[in-house]
Amino acid sequence: MKLLAAIGLSLGLAVLAGCEKQPKNAAKTTDPTVLSLAIKTAIGLLKPQPKPVDPRKHLTRQAIDQAGIPILFAGIERRHAYATLSLFGENRGVVTWVSSDGITLSYRGGLLVATRGLGQDLMAADTGEALAAIRSGAGKPVRIYDYLDGEDQPVRRSFVCKVDNSGRETIEIFGIKLTLRKVVEECNNPEYRIENTYWISGQHRIWQSKQWVGPDVGYVFSQQLSR
Repeated sequence: MKLLAAIGLSLGLAVLAGCEKQPKNAAKTTDPTVLSLAIKTAIGLLKPQPKPVDPRKHLTRQAIDQAGIPILFAGIERRHAYATLSLFGENRGVVTWVSSDGITLSYRGGLLVATRGLGQDLMAADTGEALAAIRSGAGKPVRIYDYLDGEDQPVRRSFVCKVDNSGRETIEIFGIKLTLRKVVEECNNPEYRIENTYWISGQHRIWQSKQWVGPDVGYVFSQQLSR
């Protein structure tokens, strides 16, 4: 809870999907120069930027490797907003990342399950069926997304999805070339058609993804910058 106060978050534990357990050695292994750089170059995901700055342009592979902490890059192209995020904590399999201005993205098995600080946030997502299908590269899972409307009333959106393995693709993340399995998940309901894309290693690590948050935010693109 001291960490919550230190970064000025006003959200409680009930709405943060994974903030109870902090990395044990984060303070000892963090390179202050790299952290300072990340904070200076991190662009808040909440507000659109008239002149977007991609923090990846200010980082190097050497700096990432020497940081001693996991680093995530995330971007919302609709808002022209990009940021580097550090690992905030893990709770019951949900891993939460935080930007310098307190915005959080939470993932379970690499699938986005919650956001905080983006405006129309994804409060929670049931991704159990989707995760199994994405790891296998095939299936027809049902997805459920939960939101709050303008009067803080719950809104639920359900989707029927189809998962397909799109073969292997080589991508590069800061000098690391990775040949990964590309999986596409198409989901539909009467209102929306969405398409999530994942680049996955043989160990089921999702190195890169483009995942839908909601109709207001659109998609979040993310990359794991750390090895």
